Amino acid sequence: MSNQSQELILPWGQECIDLAEQILRALGKEKKSLISFDIELLTNAVAEKQSLMHRLKERREALRRLVSIRYSKKLEELSEVLPEEHAQKWAEQQQQWKKYGDS
Repeated sequence: MSNQSQELILPWGQECIDLAEQILRALGKEKKSLISFDIELLTNAVAEKQSLMHRLKERREALRRLVSIRYSKKLEELSEVLPEEHAQKWAEQQQQWKKYGDS
């Protein structure tokens, strides 16, 4: 198993979690702007949300491709082939990720 691949998986997984959390904050801004009828804040919040969603989609797809090509596994099955120290962290990340409703 390539060390370079292993070195990418956990940071990319964490980046996906961070982006999902940022999207939730952007949604909060969007909601606030709708309640207050603040068009400028709404425009900025929507642009921020779209940018974050695009980044998350790209990163999550890159992570799926890496795991599929390098390990012939789905993201849910990855802990089966990772060394113990990485498998534990990956499992924790997957639990965090499940809060956002995507596998």
